[in-house]
Amino acid sequence: MSIINNQKLVDLIRDKIKELSSCDHCFTVEFVKKNGELRRMHGSFNPPEEWKASGAGLKYNPKDSGLMPVWDLEKEAWRMVNTHTVFSISGTVVDVDVEELEIKDTPTIPLI
Repeated sequence: MSIINNQKLVDLIRDKIKELSSCDHCFTVEFVKKNGELRRMHGSFNPPEEWKASGAGLKYNPKDSGLMPVWDLEKEAWRMVNTHTVFSISGTVVDVDVEELEIKDTPTIPLI
Protein backbone atom coordinates (compact mmCIF):
# COMPACT_ATOMS: atom_id res chain seq x y z
CA MET A 1 0.00 0.00 0.00
CA SER A 2 1.21 3.50 -0.67
CA ILE A 3 0.39 7.06 0.28
CA ILE A 4 -0.66 9.34 -2.55
CA ASN A 5 0.44 12.95 -2.56
CA ASN A 6 -2.46 14.92 -0.99
CA GLN A 7 -2.47 17.59 -3.72
CA LYS A 8 -2.57 14.96 -6.47
CA LEU A 9 -5.43 13.07 -4.79
CA VAL A 10 -7.56 16.18 -4.28
CA ASP A 11 -7.01 17.23 -7.89
CA LEU A 12 -7.76 13.74 -9.21
CA ILE A 13 -11.05 13.45 -7.32
CA ARG A 14 -12.06 17.02 -8.25
CA ASP A 15 -11.29 16.31 -11.94
CA LYS A 16 -13.30 13.08 -11.86
CA ILE A 17 -16.27 14.87 -10.27
CA LYS A 18 -16.17 17.58 -12.93
CA GLU A 19 -15.97 14.93 -15.66
CA LEU A 20 -19.01 13.06 -14.33
CA SER A 21 -21.21 15.98 -13.41
CA SER A 22 -23.57 18.19 -15.26
CA CYS A 23 -25.89 20.68 -13.56
CA ASP A 24 -23.03 23.11 -12.97
CA HIS A 25 -20.90 20.41 -11.35
CA CYS A 26 -23.53 18.99 -8.96
CA PHE A 27 -22.60 15.63 -7.50
CA THR A 28 -22.99 13.29 -4.54
CA VAL A 29 -19.95 12.17 -2.60
CA GLU A 30 -19.80 9.56 0.17
CA PHE A 31 -16.96 9.66 2.66
CA VAL A 32 -16.05 9.02 6.29
CA LYS A 33 -15.99 12.13 8.46
CA LYS A 34 -13.22 12.90 10.97
CA ASN A 35 -15.37 11.49 13.79
CA GLY A 36 -15.78 8.17 11.91
CA GLU A 37 -19.34 8.88 10.84
CA LEU A 38 -20.45 8.05 7.29
CA ARG A 39 -21.47 11.15 5.33
CA ARG A 40 -23.35 11.41 2.04
CA MET A 41 -23.22 14.95 0.69
CA HIS A 42 -24.95 16.50 -2.29
CA GLY A 43 -22.57 19.21 -3.36
CA SER A 44 -21.17 21.58 -5.92
CA PHE A 45 -17.98 23.56 -6.39
CA ASN A 46 -20.02 26.69 -7.08
CA PRO A 47 -21.99 28.46 -4.34
CA PRO A 48 -25.16 30.38 -5.24
CA GLU A 49 -24.55 33.72 -6.94
CA GLU A 50 -25.96 35.61 -3.95
CA TRP A 51 -23.43 34.02 -1.53
CA LYS A 52 -20.79 36.42 -0.27
CA ALA A 53 -17.58 35.49 1.55
CA SER A 54 -17.08 36.85 5.05
CA GLY A 55 -14.12 36.80 7.38
CA ALA A 56 -10.41 36.61 6.62
CA GLY A 57 -10.54 33.24 4.88
CA LEU A 58 -8.65 30.06 5.67
CA LYS A 59 -5.23 30.20 7.30
CA TYR A 60 -4.14 26.99 5.59
CA ASN A 61 -4.34 25.31 2.20
CA PRO A 62 -6.94 22.49 2.47
CA LYS A 63 -5.31 20.55 -0.38
CA ASP A 64 -2.14 20.14 1.70
CA SER A 65 -4.18 17.98 4.09
CA GLY A 66 -6.12 16.14 1.40
CA LEU A 67 -9.25 18.22 2.00
CA MET A 68 -11.55 19.42 -0.77
CA PRO A 69 -13.87 22.40 -0.19
CA VAL A 70 -17.40 21.59 -1.40
CA TRP A 71 -20.57 23.68 -1.32
CA ASP A 72 -23.13 21.52 0.54
CA LEU A 73 -26.41 21.94 -1.36
CA GLU A 74 -28.53 20.84 1.60
CA LYS A 75 -26.83 22.83 4.38
CA GLU A 76 -26.11 25.74 2.03
CA ALA A 77 -22.60 26.18 3.39
CA TRP A 78 -19.00 25.22 2.60
CA ARG A 79 -17.84 21.88 3.97
CA MET A 80 -14.56 19.97 3.67
CA VAL A 81 -14.39 16.47 2.20
CA ASN A 82 -11.43 14.32 3.23
CA THR A 83 -10.34 12.83 -0.09
CA HIS A 84 -8.54 10.00 1.71
CA THR A 85 -11.84 8.63 3.00
CA VAL A 86 -13.99 9.10 -0.13
CA PHE A 87 -15.42 5.80 -1.30
CA SER A 88 -17.93 6.86 -3.94
CA ILE A 89 -18.70 9.75 -6.25
CA SER A 90 -21.95 9.99 -8.21
CA GLY A 91 -22.60 12.40 -11.04
CA THR A 92 -25.90 12.95 -12.73
CA VAL A 93 -25.10 10.40 -15.44
CA VAL A 94 -22.34 8.05 -14.28
CA ASP A 95 -21.31 6.52 -10.96
CA VAL A 96 -17.67 5.85 -10.10
CA ASP A 97 -16.08 3.72 -7.43
CA VAL A 98 -13.03 5.59 -6.09
CA GLU A 99 -10.97 2.39 -6.24
CA GLU A 100 -11.32 2.51 -10.04
CA LEU A 101 -9.43 5.82 -10.23
CA GLU A 102 -5.96 5.39 -11.61
CA ILE A 103 -2.96 7.56 -10.79
CA LYS A 104 0.05 7.29 -13.06
CA ASP A 105 3.60 8.58 -12.66
CA THR A 106 3.11 9.43 -9.01
CA PRO A 107 5.91 8.71 -6.55
CA THR A 108 4.83 6.56 -3.64
CA ILE A 109 6.00 6.55 -0.05
CA PRO A 110 5.86 3.18 1.70
CA LEU A 111 3.94 3.02 4.96
CA ILE A 112 6.04 2.43 8.05
